[in-house]
Amino acid sequence: NSETYDRLVTTINQFPDLDKMLNGLTYRPKSLTINTARVGIDTLLYIKKTIQLCEEMACNIVGQTSGSDGMLLVGVSLDSLPLLLPQAIDAFRQPALTSIHKLICELLVDDASFSKSNQEMRFQECFSVSPGVDGFLDAARKFYLQSVEDIYAAAEEIEKAVGFSIKVAYSSTRGYYLSVPIEVAPLPNIFIQPVQARRSILCSTLAISSLSDRALEAMDQCILLTNQLIQAHLTKIQEDIDALFRLTDCVALLDMILSFTDMVALSSLPFTRPDIATGGSIVFKGARHPVIEALSMHSRWSAAERHFVPNDVWVDDIERMSIVTGPNGAGKTIYIKQIALITIMAQMGCFVPCKEARINIRRALLSRLGTNDDMENNMSTFATEMNDAAYILDHADADSLVLIDELGRGTCIVDGISLAFAIAEKLLTLQPFVLFVTHFPQLTELANMYPFVRNVHMKTSLVLIPDGATSTSDDTSTIRTTSTSEGRNAAMPPTRSSGRASIEFLHEAASGCSDMNSNYGILMSEICQFPPSVVQDAREFRQRLGDLYPIRFD
Repeated sequence: NSETYDRLVTTINQFPDLDKMLNGLTYRPKSLTINTARVGIDTLLYIKKTIQLCEEMACNIVGQTSGSDGMLLVGVSLDSLPLLLPQAIDAFRQPALTSIHKLICELLVDDASFSKSNQEMRFQECFSVSPGVDGFLDAARKFYLQSVEDIYAAAEEIEKAVGFSIKVAYSSTRGYYLSVPIEVAPLPNIFIQPVQARRSILCSTLAISSLSDRALEAMDQCILLTNQLIQAHLTKIQEDIDALFRLTDCVALLDMILSFTDMVALSSLPFTRPDIATGGSIVFKGARHPVIEALSMHSRWSAAERHFVPNDVWVDDIERMSIVTGPNGAGKTIYIKQIALITIMAQMGCFVPCKEARINIRRALLSRLGTNDDMENNMSTFATEMNDAAYILDHADADSLVLIDELGRGTCIVDGISLAFAIAEKLLTLQPFVLFVTHFPQLTELANMYPFVRNVHMKTSLVLIPDGATSTSDDTSTIRTTSTSEGRNAAMPPTRSSGRASIEFLHEAASGCSDMNSNYGILMSEICQFPPSVVQDAREFRQRLGDLYPIRFD
């Protein structure tokens, strides 16, 4: 329920950096410095704070508060909880954690704890060990406190002398310094090292600077002595480091689940619990891209721009390969990426952005996306593409999901078509689920050659706008031609004499192949405001190339 969720989120936000805690526990510095000494002290404070939150987390899971003895209240039935939660409670209540907490409390004061404030952490590092444990440490602390008192006393005397307000401030880089109002200008000669901030002037004096050096030196001495005292305890805690690893894994898992809950709860669109199976098909009804949807929720896009067109997806053992075609910008890559992301989310245990979803568990997701080269290994775009394709062919099997986006575009068209065709046929023999995006019309013939292949295209509208009209005009002479499921348009592509063209991307996936005769590439250049003469020349060259090197486009 919402109350349990709120309590868990509040508690889990109080945990320190658990990765840093584990790293500090296993860290072995080559030499002792102030920074390495601080790592050891901070690690002990992290461990104490983490264990203190364990019982609160366990109680929050069952929707109760902890008793005075730190134990769960009577009457809690763990059998009614989902499978993961009793295991989480068990991880939070390991006996080894109680022993570690008792060991730490023997050395540290009761109020020693982790803090996100840098200044507070410096104070904790100096005063976390109980007084009376080490005489040298007590003396160093006394000297430090006396130096700080002298800084504040000196600041008061300066304030009386100059007649305006002065505050003492501290930073890890500058130490102790003074802050005066920005209205004070110019500063008296007594002030040195002035730095103007937004609302104040940061400065110091010779006396304050000397006292700050003394205080920082005493602070460093406190940290070094404290580090010596805690080393034996850190060594003892390392014997039970497996309990801390298990605890860290549990907190990370709950953090992930709470993140899932937050994402689903904040979405105004439907999320559904997927049906997970070890066989059968992948079926998504009304699937959406989770990342684009999340970005649109927190952007300044208009309501129309935020609308994501959902699509239905069907991949099964009968039609294992889908050849996806369509012009650039139609949404082919987004279509296959959202399938991959939804599959991963489902297998992570998250609700998915669909109306309905059924997942056939995939043991590998193999993809060839993008057009990046590899300069470090002296590999061109095409070489990188072929290297990725070779890896896919070596590792794909019947339990894999393979995504390929425009394979073969890095070489000549004949070689590209040949390689793409051969790779597609090889993947058919390996029997993974495949989504193959291409601009090569020849690959759509695979659906006529093999019963396991289907063609999918992204629908677009080709709008013919007469000369003198605007794309937003209501002129009835504007002609709109929408691609059908067979991928054909009712009208021929426009020419400069008949008017100009505009492409409307519908982002809807439909059966059949896209219309390869629509000159979408040339139309896109026209939309991008290429010079009309260049666009016209491109159309003429395309016609000549089609006459010289006939390529079947239908």
